Amino acid sequence: MSVVRKVLLLLLLLPFSGFADHALRGVPMASSEVRFKGGSELIELAGTLSRPADVPKDHRLPAVVLIHGSGPNDRDETLYGHKPFLMRAAAFEAAGYAVLRYDKRGVAESGGSRQGATVVDFAADAEAAFTYIKRRRDIDPLRI
Repeated sequence: MSVVRKVLLLLLLLPFSGFADHALRGVPMASSEVRFKGGSELIELAGTLSRPADVPKDHRLPAVVLIHGSGPNDRDETLYGHKPFLMRAAAFEAAGYAVLRYDKRGVAESGGSRQGATVVDFAADAEAAFTYIKRRRDIDPLRI
């Protein structure tokens, strides 16, 4: 089975697995807290950038930005104690990707307010996350 198929299978099955937390224990991750400008200069978004721990920091990795759907989501998309974005990040890291996940504006550690924000505002925040990760020296901007 190809690496891509394995990652896709993990992405589909891990969030529904009762063993998801156990699966995370086997993935060596190096995580750092990051902050970057959101879609507006007045908004600062907070997130976590994680990468496979066994890859040298000067190695440029392919990357994934996890983008939320509707609702007041934190960087792990926590819902009833379950953290689907954390599970997906672990699957991508196991396949050799860096992963950026962030708190939506007005949620958890991100600045701004959800009140009055539109879909256009949230799309601008997602674009800002992409721009942030693309400019990092440890990320290959052609493989995001």
